[in-house]
Amino acid sequence: MVSSKTVMIRFATNYFFDLGIYFPKFSIVAFYHNLVPVTHPEMRILLHALTGITVSFALITFFCDTFWCGPDPSIDWTGDHESCTVFTSMLLMRLNWALNFISEVLNVIYPIPLLKGLKMHSRRKKIVLTIIFGLGIITIAVSIGRFVTMLYVSNDISIYIWATAEICISVIVVALTALRPLLRKIINMISTTVPSSDDPSGN
Repeated sequence: MVSSKTVMIRFATNYFFDLGIYFPKFSIVAFYHNLVPVTHPEMRILLHALTGITVSFALITFFCDTFWCGPDPSIDWTGDHESCTVFTSMLLMRLNWALNFISEVLNVIYPIPLLKGLKMHSRRKKIVLTIIFGLGIITIAVSIGRFVTMLYVSNDISIYIWATAEICISVIVVALTALRPLLRKIINMISTTVPSSDDPSGN
């Protein structure tokens, strides 16, 4: 028999993952707001729609996690634990996963028209962008893996491994977008200090 304190802790942990997974998305959306120029009004309109969808899905997740078992959230840990708990509800897991998956896919495919229109002569910039959006695709694949695991495995450690991998990759994607200027500066510093191979004197 699971104690009420354990159920309360489980109830609270839902917020850390179910809502926490949206914060990297908010950061990516903010990055898009700086990336998309005002000379692309159609993309700006789509960006506002993407922002609204992401925020709406996060709010739906919050309210579902809070009031899934009734208008009084405390019923989740004070009532009959076998009848309804947010932590073990498969229907809620599927709903939260669907919202997260849809917003993740939209965040990844949104900049594709911009990437097609960018003229990048630097191979380094192309590699960086490829890595960033490649990790976004990996995040989607990991999310699918987590969902399949949830369907066929009940309360197994593998579910938490998939969930940890998903949120960690999301954080890495956001970190790479923020670290691009720093990485560029470091590469430029290295290139200016290393002697050019075309200089026979090594100076």
